[in-house]
Amino acid sequence: MRAGMKSFAAPLLATLVGLAAASSAPAETTTASATIKVVCAITTDDSIPAGTSISLSAQAQGAGTNVSQTVQTTTVTAKAGSSQRVVLTLPYKWVLASPQARVPIFLSASAPTTSGSGSVGTNLAIPMPADGSVVTVSIPVRL
Repeated sequence: MRAGMKSFAAPLLATLVGLAAASSAPAETTTASATIKVVCAITTDDSIPAGTSISLSAQAQGAGTNVSQTVQTTTVTAKAGSSQRVVLTLPYKWVLASPQARVPIFLSASAPTTSGSGSVGTNLAIPMPADGSVVTVSIPVRL
């Protein structure tokens, strides 16, 4: 009976020691730079008069076991018609340990209306872009 216990215990102990060593090893740091282009297809109604300023803000967040890093950009455009496109560019260079596989993106838009103000926010996540790549994301915005 003891011989059977030894043959079972030795591999188990070796596995546990290996897991403990792996979990205490420092995480590998990855440096990645890319550009995320957020294409906003903006649709408005008559409650926002032509020429009214529309504020747009986009941010992306890379996260690893060591830190979270955020890039953000903001722009203001004038309403040109009932639909228009605006491109927000988020260039980044992140240094992350064990980076998450997905990058959350948040977009917000707001504008004054004839009856107060209108705003919208959208969240989505994209796969972590390859180093040096340019990724385009299209987000519809209805104000």
